Amino acid sequence: MQHSVPRGTERSTRAPSERAWIWLGVTCLIALALRLVPVLVFPSMNQGDEIFQSIEQAHRAIFGSGIIPWEFRYGARSWLVPGALAGLMWTAERVGDGPTYYLPLIYGTLATLSVACVVCGFSWARRMWGTTAGLVAASAIAVSCDAIYFGARATSEGIGAHLLIVATYLAEPGYLVRSRWRLFAAGLLLGLAFAVRFHLGPAIGVVGLWTSARGFRERLPPLMAGAAITAGLAGLLDAVTWSYPFESAWRNFEFNLTYSGSNYFGEAPWYKYFYFFPYYWAGGVAVLALLSFVGGIRKPILLAAAATIFITHQPLAHKEFRLIYPAIIIVVVLAALGTAEIVAWTGRNLKLGGMRDSSARLALAAAAICLWIAFSAGESLSQGYATRWSNASDELRASLAVARMPSACGVALYGVPWWQSGGYGYMHVPLRLYFPKTVEELKRDEAGFNTILYAPGPLPEGLNFTRSRCFNHVCLAERSGGCEPVPTISTPDTPPMAERFEPELRP
Repeated sequence: MQHSVPRGTERSTRAPSERAWIWLGVTCLIALALRLVPVLVFPSMNQGDEIFQSIEQAHRAIFGSGIIPWEFRYGARSWLVPGALAGLMWTAERVGDGPTYYLPLIYGTLATLSVACVVCGFSWARRMWGTTAGLVAASAIAVSCDAIYFGARATSEGIGAHLLIVATYLAEPGYLVRSRWRLFAAGLLLGLAFAVRFHLGPAIGVVGLWTSARGFRERLPPLMAGAAITAGLAGLLDAVTWSYPFESAWRNFEFNLTYSGSNYFGEAPWYKYFYFFPYYWAGGVAVLALLSFVGGIRKPILLAAAATIFITHQPLAHKEFRLIYPAIIIVVVLAALGTAEIVAWTGRNLKLGGMRDSSARLALAAAAICLWIAFSAGESLSQGYATRWSNASDELRASLAVARMPSACGVALYGVPWWQSGGYGYMHVPLRLYFPKTVEELKRDEAGFNTILYAPGPLPEGLNFTRSRCFNHVCLAERSGGCEPVPTISTPDTPPMAERFEPELRP
């Protein structure tokens, strides 16, 4: 007996043509290049954690030098991400020394993981509506402002989000997966996403249960086995690097909830995240919401995951747009799928001036991609993003300039917050960092450094330093001669409630 299937929901089994694979490859390369712009071409920083919780600790593991934030003194962060980045640093050092070699490898790897979401979007849309729709979805994700800005940053939010999307695709590609090995691989990535950012636990649980709903006995065991392996290894890593399994997650939880640590970094009202959407997405917020709803009808598992992330982050007092990036990138994928479906539906049901069907589809696809480019360009100029593209850019460029100064043996950050500098990860050269807050401290420790990274303006009198170059709002000054070791001033801003933690942990 033959059954009819509603149009637009049939499974496309035809493999993409060679030309389609070429276009997908070009799209992925464009996406990769775009994601490297805000971290390599025009380096910027969204928030200090993306360097000092990851790249800086990786540098400390490989080269022995690095600023130690309070989280890594009290065991509130896992060594999983820094350890992985340390492996990339070690690999880059086999080719050449310094950030010129290891930063491109680190950011290129993270950008590649982000681009995997482009491939997932293509595969989902192609299976439902054909190759042209798949390329529309892939292009939309590739040029998304949110994905470009956050995609290659070394944050647990971004890495965890991209792992979650890839895992969801492996488990729910658009047909019922019966391969236990594929489900096991999806479980591995789900467990890894949890290990990278345990805050995604509820959303990971939603994905796992949703995937298993059509056959718990066959589908749940391989998923659980894969997740248990990676999560268990992450717990073992905590036991080796700290004191006991999952200590970093427990101490993070304890700090933020038991001691209200997140409040120390700023409190926001319950509606703050709702305010962020028009603030960052500008006038396109309604269109993006509509497109993601259309995509969510076809991929409700993604919609459920995004909603879970948003709801579980809502009660936390400290709110930042980056913290819900996992929900944001899922919404972008859903909006891309919604766009692909609209293009496919329009191509089937409307005739464009007597054009052939294939020509009409291509014209619609090109128009949709152009609209996404325009939307993303407008979003990049929104109130939320406009100043973010250059945030801490001067400090990072000055730090990279220090790495190219072989004579530097000590650097003072004067008027430049340490969390906005590139730290040892960007400066790299064998040196000591000093953090003088006053002119007296600057003069007291002058023998310990021969380079000053400072805000523009005249240097205090009595210092034997000459300004060498400036990067807009940040300048470098140098003196001849070497450095004598003097006591380093401790990094500031350890939250007072962190002192309640037992300080016997090894750094």
